[in-house]
Amino acid sequence: MMREIDHAEARELLALDALDALSPEDRASLEAHVRGCDECTRERASLGETAALLALALPPSAMDADRSARVRARLMARAAADRGTAPGGAGGSDVRPSTPGTPVTPLRARERPPTGPGVVRTLAAAAIVILTAGFASWALGERQRNAELRRELAAQHDARHALEAQIAARDSTIADLVGPRVKIISVEQGPTHPSARMFWDQLTNRWTFVAHNMPAAAPGRSYQLWLITKDNRKVSAGTFAPEASGEARLAATYALGADSLLAIAVTVEPQGGSPQPTTTPILLGKAE
Repeated sequence: MMREIDHAEARELLALDALDALSPEDRASLEAHVRGCDECTRERASLGETAALLALALPPSAMDADRSARVRARLMARAAADRGTAPGGAGGSDVRPSTPGTPVTPLRARERPPTGPGVVRTLAAAAIVILTAGFASWALGERQRNAELRRELAAQHDARHALEAQIAARDSTIADLVGPRVKIISVEQGPTHPSARMFWDQLTNRWTFVAHNMPAAAPGRSYQLWLITKDNRKVSAGTFAPEASGEARLAATYALGADSLLAIAVTVEPQGGSPQPTTTPILLGKAE
């Protein structure tokens, strides 16, 4: 049954209406008041927009009917407790305390207890604070997840570039070894002795030296590769140190006439290399 409410009570009901926590009777009474009150119409729209924005900001999560009923019951019970009264019983009426022998006088039946000033508005504000705190927690979690994703993407980006650089280096090495103008100079000394091959790409002037079974050089010493020309010039192609497995690789760029190479040689020199060889070559391969 709809009852008539005044302006003050209507303003208190607006907050619960925004949270969809009104009984059908209270909602009908509020609707009747709002139709003739511009101020309550504007405030109702403002509270509704605020509640909607907070609800949309949070991840969707359906609430079952039983839980919804329990939440609403707690809100209404808290409002009644704050007013210092309790909701009416199943028959919708209360009784006045009496002494023995005195007839019990029933209180006037009411569809809802009187609303105290500001109680409902306080409950609505508390509900909005809870929603805001939940949104802040969710937003912080989202920022942390986004930061983790950015770190993962950056790591994948770096790994991809490193892989691309490795592929490019291997492609370049393959081109240096199998190009159409590659000349090969071999140094063979048996399966357990140091051996090497020089791949000379005469089209690009790239020199790629690959050695096997190379022992480690003595402390303070390094291996140095030489290009020996037919006019007895000894051109340094750089120094190198073998890996623990005895494998070694050295690449250099040097322009040399196609028929001017006599041999390649490897000597042991002071750390950092020498302008000219100072020891007898440990590897020596003649160009065909």
